[in-house]
Amino acid sequence: MRYAVIMAGGSGTRLWPLSRQGAPKQLLPLLDGGSLLQAAWRRATGVVPPENVLVCTGAAYADEVSRQLPGLVPENLLGEPVGRDSLNAAAWPAAVLARRDQGAVMAVLTADHVITPEDVFCEHIARGFAVAEADASALVTFGVVPTGPHTGYGYLERGDPLPGRPDAAAVVAFTEKPDAATAAEWVASGRYWWNSGMFVWRVSTFLEQLRGLQPATHAAVLALAVEPDRLDAIYPALTRISIDYAIMEPVSRGAGSAHVNSGAEDGHDSMLDASPLTCSAWSSGTTSTASAVRTTARPLTPTPPITPSHWLNSRLPPAPSATTRPDVALPAASWGSAS
Repeated sequence: MRYAVIMAGGSGTRLWPLSRQGAPKQLLPLLDGGSLLQAAWRRATGVVPPENVLVCTGAAYADEVSRQLPGLVPENLLGEPVGRDSLNAAAWPAAVLARRDQGAVMAVLTADHVITPEDVFCEHIARGFAVAEADASALVTFGVVPTGPHTGYGYLERGDPLPGRPDAAAVVAFTEKPDAATAAEWVASGRYWWNSGMFVWRVSTFLEQLRGLQPATHAAVLALAVEPDRLDAIYPALTRISIDYAIMEPVSRGAGSAHVNSGAEDGHDSMLDASPLTCSAWSSGTTSTASAVRTTARPLTPTPPITPSHWLNSRLPPAPSATTRPDVALPAASWGSAS
């Protein structure tokens, strides 16, 4: 069965002082009175039933998350006593799902993006599910076709299309945020996408890679799924590390038994040029592709905080015009993406 995990931790310090540890950006009413978390919930429930959505957030935010998401099943709310980065925010829910459903396939989605149109986003996540369901060794990640040489994003390098899937390609490498000249070279080559930080995989496949690459974390989250009352003892001892650095990069180099698949989307616009991971927008008007990738990743470095006036005065740029890319085989879907 299909599930979605929304990663809703983090204190949102890049949006300080609007966003701070007690009121992170994903919980603030920034979108016509609604929060980024509520928007993420709409996207998740556009792909899977509400009862199949899990939210991993800070324990301190659990009550507010429950208030904002009345459709969230109580046992699907996982509160981290301390932040331990994206690997553990995905691994703990994966271990929980493995006990509930041996055939579970999970999407890992972010809670701090603005993404429109949402229905097209859901279509691409559904394609990711289809890739993971068809290939037991696939780890699916989503790349964003760049609209320009941005230096604030991580990039992934696309390889050859997957056999029988012109809308999917292998990823050769994940790379760290480049300087301006390198970013311009990469974008001009047509081989590089922005790294979105969203994924789809079979839970069993992900946990098998975790067992081989991060065995202590694997053992700990399995124990936590069996004995949730030991949360305060187990979770703080987990290694703090990102999914990309712990799993995707080593798997791309052949260290695991899986391969990484990804979806790519055209037309990404950044709401905040100075703070790329604070908010982004998906805009219609460009062709897009879902794509599979072999991966190499490094943890993202922090960007300087911006002032609330900068954020509030920022406006979305106009949607990019439709483009034709010889490397994009998928003809029709119009959308954009956030990273």
